[in-house]
Formats: sequence, structure tokens, C-alpha cells
Amino acid sequence: MNFSNVVTKAIILAAGVGSRNLPASKELPKEMLPVYDMPVIERIVRSLSEAGIFDVMIVTGRQKRAIEDHFDDNPTLERNLEEKGKLTELKLIQEIPKLVRLTWARQSRPDGDAGALKLARAFAGDDPVLVIFGDNVMAPRNIHHHDSLNSIEQLLKTFNRVQAPVVLCATVADEDLRKYGVIAYEKTSVGDLINGMVEKPKTKADAPSNRVACGQYVITDAIFDEVDKLIPSLDGEIRLADALAAYVRQNKPVYAHEFDGTWLDTGNHEALFAASTFYAIRSANSEGIINNLFKMIEDLRHEQAIALKYHEERELIKAREFKELITPPLPEEEEISATTQPVSVETTT
Repeated sequence: MNFSNVVTKAIILAAGVGSRNLPASKELPKEMLPVYDMPVIERIVRSLSEAGIFDVMIVTGRQKRAIEDHFDDNPTLERNLEEKGKLTELKLIQEIPKLVRLTWARQSRPDGDAGALKLARAFAGDDPVLVIFGDNVMAPRNIHHHDSLNSIEQLLKTFNRVQAPVVLCATVADEDLRKYGVIAYEKTSVGDLINGMVEKPKTKADAPSNRVACGQYVITDAIFDEVDKLIPSLDGEIRLADALAAYVRQNKPVYAHEFDGTWLDTGNHEALFAASTFYAIRSANSEGIINNLFKMIEDLRHEQAIALKYHEERELIKAREFKELITPPLPEEEEISATTQPVSVETTT
């Protein structure tokens, strides 16, 4: 292989429209939606910085300027915070532009994640590079302890051992397999070798396992070569998953790393709420937050009980009204004539 065995750069793909997060993502990029107290993409950048990856390219698209602004200096805000004595908040925003060295590229048309990746090939050069999808948060096993490796550190550790492309994976329930790219793999002395990939299987029977790709990779220049060969699908897009699948079909090694932690997909409203809740209940304010959550749940259950009782009463009324509608009235009794005389019977002796 022609590449260095050290990964020093990362590419974050942040050009997607974010249709599953509408209307929240109409003007605000989905990567800027908050996961509790900071945007999704800031959590990703912080994990890269913690892992010692400081050269980062972010590929954005239309209406994504807010991402660039977030990682830029903001002298007006800094001065305002300093004047008000909000030094904790000031320190937080001053460190954001210093987390990593950022390079920017813009995807001018929506031609898929691999289309965005092609824009970063010159940045990557011939060396292996991390590729991160901008709407996934990977929480390490214990987010408060530095000895717990984050997802980037885990990927790099596996890459250093196998010296081949690596896909970060997670195990999901049967009913969730249809949402993701599912991998087939075999255990070897080196690691879990991928031997097939099925994109969004329609049924459980179509899925080779319950292990899915979760949006973080180490790829080599050979994968970029496969990207260059891709033919757009009917929707005009090309995808990294197809390039990896093509590489695997040539019996070339790609390994899976099972993430040790919690995968927080933020690609829809429910997932974003779950991710925010995950970090909220692990924050310094967790006691108050948990108490508020329990109170809200109790209030909701009370409301649901009232609604259920009302619904049951309405159903009983409807049933009674329906029964009266379909049941014919009983016939009226004939009046007995008041002039009817008793019949006399003559007898002979």
C-alpha cells in the first residue's frame, strides 16, 4: 500500500438537506440543531480534537453558512459576555474556533455523500482519512471519564491494527434494519472482515446481520478510486456505501469495528430529542432535569387518563345511540272495545 499508516485528517460531510428534520431544518442546517447544549457538528469536532485530529475539512452545501459562522470568532458576542461578567460562557465560545484547523468545501448540487467526498480528495492526499457524517453523535461508554475512548479513537485503534479501511458499526433491533446499510462479516484473527453490504434491506430475511454502518469511517485512496468509478443512481446521487461494496466485491479487505458506546442518530425529530435527553440527564444539572422529566411524564399520564375516560364515555354514548337507531319500536297494543258484550251460551236440557 502507498499510504502512511497514520491518520491525521478528517472530512465531515455536512451538505445534506435534512428533510427528516423539517421544519426545524428549513433555515438552520440539521448539523447545527442542538443536542442538549451544543450543536451536533460541534460535538463531532470536539471528538476529533480529543482524538488528536486537528486538520478537518467540512463539506457543506446551500444554506449552510451558519456552520461556518459557528466555528468563526465573534468579537461582538465576546465583548458583550465580557462586559456582563459571563466568563464561563465567554471561555466556551472562545475555544470553539481553536478546536481544530478547518478547511471548507461547498457541494454545489445534491449528488450524494460520495459526490461531497470527491470534493475532499485533494485535501486527503494519498493518506488514509476519517470520514464522518455530520448528523451522528457517538457517545463513549462513560462521557465523564477521559479513559473511555470516543468513536474516533476506537476507529483509529482498529485501523492501526488492520491497516485497511474500517467501518464503524452498531448492532440494532430487527425493526430498525430497514433504515440503514447492513453488513455481512466474518471473524478473523485480525478483526471482523466485511464480505458484503446490503443497503436498507426491506425485510429481516434480506439482512445478513444486525450490524449496521453508523456514519464514521477510515478510508484509503483506493476507496476514493472506487468513488470515481461510481455511476449515479436514478436520483442522480452517488454513495460511499456503493464504493465500499464495490471494493469488498474485489475481495479487498474492509473491516468492521463495533462501537463501544451509544450511537445517537439525530436524523429525525424523535432521535434528536432522544440524543438531547441522553446528554441532559448526564449533565451537571441532571438532578433538576430528571425531576422535571418525571413530573412531565406524570402530567402526561394524567392527561392521557382523562382523555381515555372521555373517549370511553363517548363510545358508550355512541353505542347507545346506534342501538336505538337500529332497533325497531315495539307494535302498539290494540285498544279493547269498551262495548264488547259477554257471549251467552244457550243450553238445552
